[in-house]
Amino acid sequence: LRDLVTAANNNEKPVVELVLRRCPSCGAKTWKHICPECRVPTEIIGVCRSCGAENSYNENAVCSKCGGEVVYHSKTIVNIGEELYRAARSISESLPSRIKGVKGLSNTPRVPEQIEKGILRAKYGLYVYKDGTIRFDMTNAPLTHFKPSEIGVSVEKLRALGYSYDYMGRPLVNSDQICELKIQDIVIPRKSIDYLIRTTRFVDELLQKVYRLPPFYKIVRPEDLIGKLVIGLAPHTCAGVLGRIIGFTELNVCFAHPFWHSAKRR
Repeated sequence: LRDLVTAANNNEKPVVELVLRRCPSCGAKTWKHICPECRVPTEIIGVCRSCGAENSYNENAVCSKCGGEVVYHSKTIVNIGEELYRAARSISESLPSRIKGVKGLSNTPRVPEQIEKGILRAKYGLYVYKDGTIRFDMTNAPLTHFKPSEIGVSVEKLRALGYSYDYMGRPLVNSDQICELKIQDIVIPRKSIDYLIRTTRFVDELLQKVYRLPPFYKIVRPEDLIGKLVIGLAPHTCAGVLGRIIGFTELNVCFAHPFWHSAKRR
């Protein structure tokens, strides 16, 4: 299961390929971003496979002395329990029942993600793709016009989002008037609300506990999602399209303009 909590309870210390770093202050080598002794940021270094010379990090991974291939990682013994409990203490969190890891790192220098992020994701029951995105899958459904009463949003809120007039050009004053959907606005299924709110709370806690920054979303109720920006992404693609949530539907689909759905595939 690649469960870090089970590995910690079993006192496992696996050999892992991790990034090679050096402290600019004391010269100690480590895989950690911050030197455990000096508490200063470390620098990625590489070793040439041909001549063994040390190199600073560069995207081409070519030795500056002989032109050979440079690797920026080495096999390292990691005490899973020690790292896990240290991370939990640093963000004042108790360990969840399970934290899923990966078989191995695929990025060139083998830089691992902070374990604190995994703890917070597990706390909220979220999963991350290897590209770093948290996603909720929805079925596409086209929409060009709507009534405020159909998407569960007040006229006042819609006017604040730019819907001042109905499709006939008359001022928007009641919930039964028909409005033309703006191309990048979307109506999401109510089934997605809980997952999206958990995602926003994860991001807010990440900002506060890991990056020491103020929270961004501060979502309290489903209505707080109205007006928030999201990225629409088709499966097996890597280019997203900006969208704005303007309402909810009881159907298990994502209502959006045909242009928006088409753009995700282009």
